[in-house]
Amino acid sequence: MTEESSTVRSLADRIRYSDRGYTGVQEAIARALVADPARAIAESIEAFSGRIGVSSGSVVRFARMLGFSGYRELKYALAADGGWATTSSAPPPILASVFEEQARAVQFAGQCIAPEVLQTAADLLLGARRVDIVGVGAASATARAAEFQFAVLGLHCRRLEDPGEAAAAAASLERGDVLLAISHSGRTRSVVDAARRARSGGASVTAITSAPRSVLARLASLSLGVDAAQTRYASDEMPFRLAHLAIVQVLATTIAARLQPAHLSARRARWAGARFDLRYGNDHDPRLHNR
Repeated sequence: MTEESSTVRSLADRIRYSDRGYTGVQEAIARALVADPARAIAESIEAFSGRIGVSSGSVVRFARMLGFSGYRELKYALAADGGWATTSSAPPPILASVFEEQARAVQFAGQCIAPEVLQTAADLLLGARRVDIVGVGAASATARAAEFQFAVLGLHCRRLEDPGEAAAAAASLERGDVLLAISHSGRTRSVVDAARRARSGGASVTAITSAPRSVLARLASLSLGVDAAQTRYASDEMPFRLAHLAIVQVLATTIAARLQPAHLSARRARWAGARFDLRYGNDHDPRLHNR
């Protein structure tokens, strides 16, 4: 067994959450091990691989990817591992499945995007004269989160909320401006049209998408792409919405790190001061009762 397999993470967690993401075959093996480890421990490699419809060689390669010499050593580790305990307090299957999908999508995104690309994108946003953000449908939630995060940091940004007007508004962007275009498929017409108009005017376009070979990614100056086609979630965009939100958070955190502490504190203080009167103080605030 390699040194990597002695990590403090339990074997259960290492199988559930691969640092590099899983292929379809690897996903099938991982799910079978997670679903019923006791059965896998009792089975021969032929019985296990036959039951889930993969080759014995694929199972061996999966074991070696985890740092074991083969399936037998993996089974010994499964038997010794404490991460498989099941109790009445275990999360319901739907809850566990949904959280697992979201976690894997975010983890996969972290492996797909080069840190230097994220840093370049953050620098473009920080240095931009103006930042427009476009995302429609489910992507509008990510666009709204980006608008909030960047506004708190003092960036001059606006969200192009109306899909019918997004392309026309993006056409006013010029050199020194940035359009942040968000689309899971990379084919959303209003988002792609806005990106095309922004590029025509000389603006930079940063795309957040799950399709790095899409038309939006090709139009973009920088593409922060998570290749959903490499995962079993290719037809389900929802796990990747959380990954897109994580990308926005990384951009905002990187921008914040570029600012001088005093400057950052001043920007956050101005934002907090402007929002202070939008909240009631507590249950004793007279404004709650004098109506």
